[in-house]
Amino acid sequence: MMLKVFVISLFFTLGLYSQEKKPIFNKNVINKEKKFNNDKNFTLVIVSSPKCGFCKIALKNIYSIKGIEELNIIVYSYEGEKLNKKAYQKTPYFNSFIFVDAEKDTLKLYDKFFFPRFYLYKKDDLIWKEKGYGSRTVPRIKRRLNKI
Repeated sequence: MMLKVFVISLFFTLGLYSQEKKPIFNKNVINKEKKFNNDKNFTLVIVSSPKCGFCKIALKNIYSIKGIEELNIIVYSYEGEKLNKKAYQKTPYFNSFIFVDAEKDTLKLYDKFFFPRFYLYKKDDLIWKEKGYGSRTVPRIKRRLNKI
């Protein structure tokens, strides 16, 4: 019995079991203030922070994807609306992406302090997700968009 408890606690401690589920975002809430386009087949949700260097690189590189206009890109940021606007408004992607203050919206994450995170949806179905950013993240997104 003790061994079983030890193995289960080790399983959770090492992160081998993840409670993370797809984020729940409400298109109707976003549509009231933002520019969510229901006609687009794909939505890329990025959980980010303007204080995160990898997040800044990721947003810049995602903006350079060909055919980006076929994609709704929602950036959930955890730093508050004023800091988000100040940090992003001078970027070339500020008017192309939908920036949402994650603290005010209905985004549900179990570990909201790990950035960036990516969730790619086809309509309402999650087809790909990734934690963290690396040199292969953008090519993976491109492949998913081209496959379907």
